[in-house]
Amino acid sequence: MTLESDNAAPPGDEAECGRLRHELRSRQQEAEVNGQQMQRIFDYILRLQDLIPGAMFVVSASGAVQRVNRAATDLLGRSTEALLSVPLAEVLPRAGELLQALTQAPAAGTIRRDAELVSVSGERIPVMLSATVQAGEGDGPPTVVLIAMDMREQRRLEVELRHAQKLESIGQLAAGIAHEINTPMQFIGDNLRFVQDSVKDVLQLARQLPPAADVDVAFLETRLPRALQRGLEGVQRVSRIVEALKTFAHPRTEAEWVDLNELIDKTLVVSANAVKYVADVQCEFQSLPLVECGRGDISQVILNLVTNAAHAIEDSLTEQHRRGHIVLRTRLAEGGDAVEVEVEDDGPGVPAAIIHRIYDPFFTTKAVGRGTGQGLSICRSIVVDRHHGRLWHSAVSPQGSRFHFTLPLKAQREVPRD
Repeated sequence: MTLESDNAAPPGDEAECGRLRHELRSRQQEAEVNGQQMQRIFDYILRLQDLIPGAMFVVSASGAVQRVNRAATDLLGRSTEALLSVPLAEVLPRAGELLQALTQAPAAGTIRRDAELVSVSGERIPVMLSATVQAGEGDGPPTVVLIAMDMREQRRLEVELRHAQKLESIGQLAAGIAHEINTPMQFIGDNLRFVQDSVKDVLQLARQLPPAADVDVAFLETRLPRALQRGLEGVQRVSRIVEALKTFAHPRTEAEWVDLNELIDKTLVVSANAVKYVADVQCEFQSLPLVECGRGDISQVILNLVTNAAHAIEDSLTEQHRRGHIVLRTRLAEGGDAVEVEVEDDGPGVPAAIIHRIYDPFFTTKAVGRGTGQGLSICRSIVVDRHHGRLWHSAVSPQGSRFHFTLPLKAQREVPRD
């Protein structure tokens, strides 16, 4: 008969231990599977965050940035590491007020308001900001989630719409004025030409008067034809202004074949009042083929560039009691498939510190009430977006600015109609 060792476990206990070991292994495998599933869910959520079209920030109540998505880095021009290392207030001015409002009254739900984000270059980007409080992880404090939607394109479109509506109203008024002016100028011109044709007969009769008559025939022969000629020149000048007003009164934005040199001439007539007191205008035109473009759109570009040049000269050169110079040049671009236009002035030039912002909507260095900061932004939209051309700036030595733009000879697509 064999005696069992005192240390040996009873058969029932050994079976229980095996069952527990098996259950432990099963629980461990289940935990590993759950952990893998949770990691996949977490990775999926992170990928979803990168699909959000707006810039997303997850921040603490104190404003420390804990997480951002790809849209935030793209919009602000900063890396994820750079955004996580700075307080929210550095990229969102007045962030403290927003966080305080949310954390003190979390039941308020989502807050939506207009705001501005500051990019790495210093550009202030208008955004529509949505912010809400979410529960913290585990027992951690709650965090704030912010989504910022870039509103630059919408603001630009709103400004262009208001600008187009204003131009339409001005155009209707100009059309009426042009018609009212054109009618009397036609019969004034006709009557002056009749007098000019008849003055030869009148002078011939005056020569036959007796010497005792108090008529200075030599004076009349010298001054009368000259006075009539100057009167006709004045009528022609008014007619040119009326014709230019008609172009702006009925701006055509659909693509058509345009003589660019002629269009610039007419635009200069309209802009004469802004230029004539501060600068002399010189045109250096080369012979160009017709360009397929929106006549009204390109007139607006030229008008904006010339007016900007006149304002720059007025702000700088009038203090020196001298007139400035504006030069407009046209040429066939290299390659022969586009035309290039230059508008050059001898004003103060564009400071290097702001050159990267001159096309930003609402950015202006002009005095309040004199500029809205939309001129160059609209020019870029017309030339680049609508006509697939180029617009750029270059400095002039010793001082001044030169803006260039190119237009393809043939439109790559139809220019949008009003």
